[in-house]
Amino acid sequence: MLVFLIGLLPACALLLPRLRPAAMAVAPWAALPPLLLALSSTPDVELELPWVLLGTRLGMDATGQVFLFFTALLWWVSGIYARSYLEDDPEIHRFFTCFLLTMTGNLGLILSLDMASFYCFFAVMSFASYGLIVHHGDREALRAGRVYMMMVILGEVLLFAALVIAAFDTQHLAFREVTAGLRSSPRQDWIIALALAGFGIKAGALPLHSWLPLAHPAAPTPASAVLSGAMIKAGLLGWLRFLPLGEVALPGWGAFTMAAGVAALFLGAALGVVQQNSKAILAYSSISQMGLMTVGLGIGLAAPEHWQTTLAALQLYALHHALAKGALFLGVGAAATTLTGPWQRRAVAVGLMLPALSLAGAPWTSGAAAKTALKAAAKAVPWPTWLDWSLALGSIATTLVMARFALEVWPRGPAAHHRLDGIALTAWSLLLAAVLGVMWVVPWPSIRGPLREGLSFAAFRTALWPVLIGAALAWRLARSRRGRLLLGRLQIPAGDLAALAERGWSALRRRPGGGPEEARSRWLGQKWRAPLERATVRIEEAATSLEQSLAGWTVGGSAFLVITGVLVWLLTR
Repeated sequence: MLVFLIGLLPACALLLPRLRPAAMAVAPWAALPPLLLALSSTPDVELELPWVLLGTRLGMDATGQVFLFFTALLWWVSGIYARSYLEDDPEIHRFFTCFLLTMTGNLGLILSLDMASFYCFFAVMSFASYGLIVHHGDREALRAGRVYMMMVILGEVLLFAALVIAAFDTQHLAFREVTAGLRSSPRQDWIIALALAGFGIKAGALPLHSWLPLAHPAAPTPASAVLSGAMIKAGLLGWLRFLPLGEVALPGWGAFTMAAGVAALFLGAALGVVQQNSKAILAYSSISQMGLMTVGLGIGLAAPEHWQTTLAALQLYALHHALAKGALFLGVGAAATTLTGPWQRRAVAVGLMLPALSLAGAPWTSGAAAKTALKAAAKAVPWPTWLDWSLALGSIATTLVMARFALEVWPRGPAAHHRLDGIALTAWSLLLAAVLGVMWVVPWPSIRGPLREGLSFAAFRTALWPVLIGAALAWRLARSRRGRLLLGRLQIPAGDLAALAERGWSALRRRPGGGPEEARSRWLGQKWRAPLERATVRIEEAATSLEQSLAGWTVGGSAFLVITGVLVWLLTR
């Protein structure tokens, strides 16, 4: 419970001007206790709180321990980094209020072992992160926030429907009983479809991914690091918690999920290569890498008897991607700072290349070990050769994306947007050390085996040739005039499907008689339009009158809420 209070108390204190200095001093360090909890606690620990919601279960299992570690580490490092990055921002307290609320939701859903508390924390994380995306308040930020909120509301509706149907069919709320009960649920396909779509929005699954390339460039750099490194993993964790993985073989859903994952792998890479903004490139790279994790999810649905092997591969891949992508996003901010000499530029360049090589799957990196583990899990399905080639080609595509990112963000001169102090650069260095050291000091037995296999000579040879081919293709495109012209012409706006929908809507509004008012008139007809407008005006007047009457009920309204809370508590005892 202290994990939640450590995030919520500073967030509330930031709303009071007198307490802001103390709250700002504490806020960057709020994720450190959860990080220590992930490193020190043992799995299979549960706490039941029957008086909270519909009966809350909090706890730690092996999957939650890995997710809590990289999530808390990213929030901690990003918080320290943000304190320096936004030091001159007059609205820094507003940023950290949303930052802490989002962090509380993100950490809370990892520790939730029942559907009700998971959904509540998931909703807190999703809605509070809107403040991170629109923090700058410019046109692009507001546009990204608008698209994000539309997708969030859609996802919450889909998830709520899935959870309600699952609870009704299984008569349970705890994930352990729900996943076991889904084996015999008469609406199993509906529940799985709703869960795949609802969590897929947060995970950036195709075709629900359009908010990611808009949100990442709009948000401040430390917010982008947690959005891509930690928050999209909440979608993956939701799949792992909710779907009947390891319980029943679902080859149809497994094939569908693997196909969707492979499509995201290549389409995300293709769209990332043609972007001009470095953070948009990384956003599409996240879509591509989450496609690989979706492939692992499909393997688990198709081959439940090998689920433990697949789960270890997914844990390792989530850990690897979170650390590497967080380091890359923070590196974007470091590359835009005042770099006074060639040695500083070289140090930042090396700091950018290390996680980029890991993400591409270079030998003796966590990326190579994660892809080796995923290939080992793929042997359980009837078409391992097809998946092997898809993963190899995916490494080539990821190398191309990372080369495109390096060309865009490479530090070339002293021109800068801001300065970072030594504490922020130390935080980034700590994350880079985690990217390198996770191969050697990982403390969890479930993924230690796959990491050892990633260090073998066979894995070295398998990981080397896709990266070399990708690097050669990138060098050829960069040196070739035809290749540069091709990349210049193939400019697809960030947000792809969202941008296409916006253009279609704008074209519709520009057409004579094609605006929303005209369309509504044609649909309703003149006969019904006037009565409906009068009814709308009456409803607005009634709502305004009610709001004005309630405005003076400060004491009475507070007492009413307290009495209502007491009654709910008595009814749920």
